[in-house]
Amino acid sequence: MTIKLETKTVGYTNVFERTRRATTPVILNVGGARSGKSVAIAQVIIEHCINERNKKILITRKTFPALRLSTLLP
Repeated sequence: MTIKLETKTVGYTNVFERTRRATTPVILNVGGARSGKSVAIAQVIIEHCINERNKKILITRKTFPALRLSTLLP
């Protein structure tokens, strides 16, 4: 079985770059609506999942209803 993988170049924002370069165990992204926080965080999480094994990632929100609506599967 052969799998062909294609590499695609995607753009990123300064929010992604700052999140990616963070060295602290907790990263807090604060900003207005449509500032790219969620996309940047998703990109970093995907990158970590691809490049690193046996890592635990915790995603939180201020309230549980907000967490349930935005991150958990139904």
